[in-house]
Amino acid sequence: KGRLWEIVRSKPPPKTVSCLQADVVSCVMGMGLEHVEEFVDARSGYSLDILLPSARVAIEVDGPYHYAADSRRPLGATVMKRSHLALLGYELVSVPYWEWDALDTREEKQDYLRDRLEDSNRRPASASETQ
Repeated sequence: KGRLWEIVRSKPPPKTVSCLQADVVSCVMGMGLEHVEEFVDARSGYSLDILLPSARVAIEVDGPYHYAADSRRPLGATVMKRSHLALLGYELVSVPYWEWDALDTREEKQDYLRDRLEDSNRRPASASETQ
C-alpha cells in the first residue's frame, strides 16, 4: 500500500459527463463559441459544466438530481452553488433537463442556448470573432 495508495486516494474520482451535458456541449461547439468543459474555479473549487471565458458565463446543465423528487424545485446544494458563482462574478445560465428534453432538433437547441445567452445581453464572442 504505502506511497502509491496515498497518491491514488488523494486523486479525486474522474468526473463523469452525462449524455445531457455532452449534448449541450456539442451544441455550444456547433455554435462556434469559445468554451472550457469542466472548468474548476480555483477560488471555490466548484466545477463549472461549461465556461464561456470571454463573457465569464457559466452554463450549468441541471439534470434531475439537481431537483427535489417529482418537482422542479432545485435542491439546496444547487441553489447554494448558483449563489456562490454569482458572488464570484460569473453570469449563470442554467439549462434544466425538462426544457432541454422538450427540444427536438439541434437547431432548436442552439436557438434555445442563443436565447438564454442573449436574455441578459451576455452573448460571448465566437472563437472566430476573438482572433
